[in-house]
Amino acid sequence: MSLNPEQAEAVTSIHGPLLIFAGAGSGKTRVITFRIRQMVHQGIAPSSIVAVSFTSKSAKEMRERLYLMMGRKESRGIVVSTFHAFGNRILQGDIRRLGYREPFTILDSDDQLSIFRDLYRSLKMNPDDAKKEGASFLVSLCKNSGQTAENWVQSRALPFQDEIFLELYNNYHRTLRSINAVDFDDLILLPQQLFKEHPDVLERYHRRFRHFLIDEFQDTNPSQYRLLMQLSGHTRNLCVVGDDDQSIYGWRGADVGIIRNFEQDFPEAKIIRLELNYRSTQQILNAANAVVQNNSRRVQKVLRPTIAGGELLRLYITENEEAEAETVVAIIREKISRDNRSPGDFAILYRTNFQSRAFEQELRKQNVPHHVVGGYRFFDRKEVKDVISYL
Repeated sequence: MSLNPEQAEAVTSIHGPLLIFAGAGSGKTRVITFRIRQMVHQGIAPSSIVAVSFTSKSAKEMRERLYLMMGRKESRGIVVSTFHAFGNRILQGDIRRLGYREPFTILDSDDQLSIFRDLYRSLKMNPDDAKKEGASFLVSLCKNSGQTAENWVQSRALPFQDEIFLELYNNYHRTLRSINAVDFDDLILLPQQLFKEHPDVLERYHRRFRHFLIDEFQDTNPSQYRLLMQLSGHTRNLCVVGDDDQSIYGWRGADVGIIRNFEQDFPEAKIIRLELNYRSTQQILNAANAVVQNNSRRVQKVLRPTIAGGELLRLYITENEEAEAETVVAIIREKISRDNRSPGDFAILYRTNFQSRAFEQELRKQNVPHHVVGGYRFFDRKEVKDVISYL
C-alpha cells in the first residue's frame, strides 16, 4: 500500500518540529513507523530515536511493526515507550541524586489507597472516605497539572477544605520519601526535577537522544509536556501526532490546549493534516463531521472517505435500558437471518462497563453468541456470581 501525498510529506519531513493532525482512521501509526524507517535510511542512528505511545499495548504494537518492517538489525536501539516507562528509565541509576535509594518502589493504586487511609486516620477523618472522595485521584490531577499544589487548589472545588488537601498532599509525599517509593506521576515529575537540579544528567540524554515522536499527543498532560520540552528543546526535532477531536482524557488531566497551541511554542513547525479516512463510510463521516463542527475551539479539518456510500445512520429512542437492549438485539437477529450475516459481523459499543448487563442479558435470552471485549461478562463477575450463588 502506497502513501498518499500528505502521508508522504509527513514521512519525509525529518528535521525540526512537525505537527501532524491525524484524523480517525487516517493511517497515523503507519505514518509514524514509515517515518522512523525513513529517518534510519537517511543515516540517523536508531539509538537516537524515541517514539512515545500512550499505552503499553500501543507501544508494543508499534515496536512489533517496526521489527516486521525494518528487521532486527535496523530496528535495534530504537526506543519505543510510554511516557511513564521512559521516565522510569531516566530515574534508574540516577534517582539517588535526588536522595532516594536504589532500587526504589513504584506504588500501585492499592498501595496509594492504603497510605491515604492511614493519612485520613492521622487527621481524625474517616479512612473509608479516602476512596469515596478520590484522594489519590485528586493528588494525581494536581501533579499532572504542572502547577504547585497551592495554586492548583484555588481553581478546584474539592470535597474537603483546601488546607486539608494541602496537608494530605504534603504528608503523602513525606510518606513516599520515608519508604523510598514513588507513584506513577512521580515517574514524570522526578525526571524534570533531576534534569533541573543536575544539568549534567540532562546533557547526557541530549547527547543520546536527538529525535522524538509522540503519538496521541492530544492526550498529553502539562507535566508530560514539560518533560518532553526538556528532552527535545536542544534539537527541536519533535514530531507530534494527534487530533484534538479525539481528546478523551481531560477528566484525568490531559490538556487538549497543548496540541492546539503547539505552534506558539514552535513557530517554525510544519503542520500537516491527514484527512483521508480509510476506515469508515461516507455516511458515518458525514455524521461525525456534522457533530464535531459544533466545537468552536477545534482545529478546522474535515475527514474525507476512501469508502463511498454506506448505510444511513439510524437513531432509535427507547424508554429504558432493557428496551434499548431488546431493540438492538432484535435488529442483529433480523440481519443475521435476513442477510445471512454472522454474529461476529456486529459490535455493540457502550459508554461504561455497567451498561453491558442489559445487552448481555438480552443476547443470552435470544441465544445470540457473543463475547465481552476488555472486561468480564456481567454474569461472570465475582460479585455477581456471589449474589447468584447466595440466591
